[in-house]
Amino acid sequence: MVGSAAGPQIDFEMSAQYTYQQIANNYFLWQEYAESDLELSEVEFDRLSEAQKVKLQILAFGPETDLEPKAITQ
Repeated sequence: MVGSAAGPQIDFEMSAQYTYQQIANNYFLWQEYAESDLELSEVEFDRLSEAQKVKLQILAFGPETDLEPKAITQ
């Protein structure tokens, strides 16, 4: 559970397979990985911009991390 005094408790299991942007653009991924106690209908989900949905994920789960190893260049 993630939450603070300023927001609701959120059950989550973020996925290393999908980016916040991908989740923000797919209602089924949103339901699977980012759905919170505030359940959004598909219509409500569609009314939010991609940026708003990404921001909600950052607020709930923290910044996205780069899970792929970076190439070392010299």
